[in-house]
Amino acid sequence: MTSFFGWVDFSESEREQMHNVIKLFEQQDTRDELGLGSIRDGFANLLFPGTSTIQTRIKYMLFIPWLYRELERQRVLSNEIAGKMRRKEIELIYALLKSEDTQGVIGKEAKDKLQRLPSNIYWSGMYAWGIRLFESSQDQYYRSLDKFYKKQKDRLVSEDKEYTDRSFMYNWHPGLPLCPKKFPQDASFELSTSEAEYLQEQIIRCCSGSLLSFLATDTSPVSTEIHFVWDHPEFERFSETHKKQVLHARNFSKIMHGAALFYNYLLAKKANIPEWEEDYRNAVQNWVVEMNVMMDIFRQWDLDEFWESVKLGNTTVPYSTSTFVGEWIDFCIRQGGLSNILDSSTTAAMITDREQYLKRSRARLTNEQALNNWTGEAGTGQLTYRWQIIRGMVNDLLSGLGKNEVKNIVGS
Repeated sequence: MTSFFGWVDFSESEREQMHNVIKLFEQQDTRDELGLGSIRDGFANLLFPGTSTIQTRIKYMLFIPWLYRELERQRVLSNEIAGKMRRKEIELIYALLKSEDTQGVIGKEAKDKLQRLPSNIYWSGMYAWGIRLFESSQDQYYRSLDKFYKKQKDRLVSEDKEYTDRSFMYNWHPGLPLCPKKFPQDASFELSTSEAEYLQEQIIRCCSGSLLSFLATDTSPVSTEIHFVWDHPEFERFSETHKKQVLHARNFSKIMHGAALFYNYLLAKKANIPEWEEDYRNAVQNWVVEMNVMMDIFRQWDLDEFWESVKLGNTTVPYSTSTFVGEWIDFCIRQGGLSNILDSSTTAAMITDREQYLKRSRARLTNEQALNNWTGEAGTGQLTYRWQIIRGMVNDLLSGLGKNEVKNIVGS
């Protein structure tokens, strides 16, 4: 029997979360092997609202409403719009592939066979940034269009009627810039000044108080060599609130990276592959050295404030996850377990129990068949909280505003 995911009555945010989970499992380096996703997403949502791991370029925030607004102008019916929008989005793929900059084209490889379209990927983000005014899911939007057209028509023939509810008049922000005359044929990721100013205004208005808002308004583009937000060249200019949030995220990323490396070390040892075991032994040892250098910072880490920051990201952290994280942090910092972590039965049991709790019969450390499917790397990438995506989107925005001097050195 073929297995599948299905949903009917989930909220739009729940749909988005499920889609992203599925996508993450297709990306080897970012798989959430130890169940840390709720905390990771909490910080990412707090710092960079309206974004996701599978977004690519910021201009899709304009491409999608431009396409929908044109279909609405043509009065495309509810039962036809999904198919017509798909054709428009496939057309957009080919147009972007003809441009000078093709990095981040969604569907670059799949083209006509693309399954998850940009309109779906950016649906939640467009609402968070106030670009999409329609409040519900994409499917509900499609079903609503016939009634939407009728209400618009009724208003035109009854202009003297007093309407107290004007929400039906727009599905998209009325200040949305006009699309270029030859769009999508001549589509490109380059933002005009007016387009960049519009996106900046929406971020300021709808994401006020977030680090994303600050980055989009008061910083310069940064080099691709800046791999983590806490290494941002203008970090010292962040507000005190943002500094605290970012440093909590950094501490969590660094300390839990050790758990991921140790998990892979246990897998290599269990699989009896000496070369891989040695590689991960060295990786864990290097992590221990880095942790010892930062130990004073970790000993002063306010964990109550850390957990409060996670809550602000509007995610629910399962009790089992907070317990596992608390035990790992306590072992590494309070109990001084780093000195013999590779030979510690306590950490081995902690990781083994955690994997078995999450994966049950599919746990690699207790299931030889599952272990045989391990390819040598499982969730070893350090948590970045979508930084690579944000860095590119903010750089695109700032370039559109005429800021082209890239900063690469911290404090420059």
